[in-house]
Amino acid sequence: MCNLIKYVFTLGVSLLPFFAYSDESGISNSQWQVSHVNVNTESERTLNYQYDDNKLVGRLIEFSSKSITSTLPEKSDCQQPTYQRQKTTLNQLISSSMSGDDSANAKNYDLGVDGNHQINSFKILCQSGSFGRDMTEANAWVAMPEAGKIFINWYDGTILTLTRLTAESNVSPSFDCHKAASQTEKTICQSNDLASWDVSVAKAYKSKLTDYKKINPTDKDGLVKISHEQKAWLTIRNKCGTDTTCLKKTLMQRVDELEK
Repeated sequence: MCNLIKYVFTLGVSLLPFFAYSDESGISNSQWQVSHVNVNTESERTLNYQYDDNKLVGRLIEFSSKSITSTLPEKSDCQQPTYQRQKTTLNQLISSSMSGDDSANAKNYDLGVDGNHQINSFKILCQSGSFGRDMTEANAWVAMPEAGKIFINWYDGTILTLTRLTAESNVSPSFDCHKAASQTEKTICQSNDLASWDVSVAKAYKSKLTDYKKINPTDKDGLVKISHEQKAWLTIRNKCGTDTTCLKKTLMQRVDELEK
């Protein structure tokens, strides 16, 4: 028997088949981008991800009738998903799935919504493959607090906030694509995935400089060193040319290096 992975989707639609209302649901046949990473502010342990972690913010998830795929670091290969409706509250979803912590709720994660209100939801069954964290009904869910916005329970007690991208949406990199001169920059501008990783590098670099200034306010040589390292990395990045695989690997590695 196929290993069926259950997911919970929060949607305000009727009991008729889900795909008959794909446009109204805002989920099926659509692409979403991670806008925030929310973690339990009351957690006493060190989590794998931090608030608005650059490895997750900007990543893309695409839902279709054939599959659910993402550019998130963890593997996602849910094939032939089907949907089943159920009712619950956001607080119930969180408390039942966050490593046995019955006290965890929407407020702990600063989600900005009332977690006590009952919501309509959908379990998703993957005919093959998986999506999300643990392969259990309780631990894999998605909630929609409003149109164009969803929450996803991700790995290690992390909740992702995503916003919908329209068919015309283009993710902008950290630089002006109208002024892109090199083939590398032009290639980044042509890919939402690469553009989002470029933004993550820029944010991680800015954070690196800001944190260094706070810790070493008088060490200007240290700031110069960080700046030179970034310029050296840009030279390495540009050697990828139009090779999208090389570019993505290089961008991802740079985020990891900057956040060490």
